[in-house]
Amino acid sequence: MEPRRAGRAVLQNTYFFTTPSVIESMNMGLRKLSRMRDRFRTMNQFSIIFGDRLKLNSF
Repeated sequence: MEPRRAGRAVLQNTYFFTTPSVIESMNMGLRKLSRMRDRFRTMNQFSIIFGDRLKLNSF
């Protein structure tokens, strides 16, 4: 019983540790898109769709 509980704890720890970095990389991607949006007005709709998809994935 002990090894299974230890494995589950390790999985939970890696999940909690990796989540902030994933969110951080998403934020960096959104910042890049917002910068590109200023240069290319045609990217406007794409960045809005992309941002909504990222918001859904972050939860």
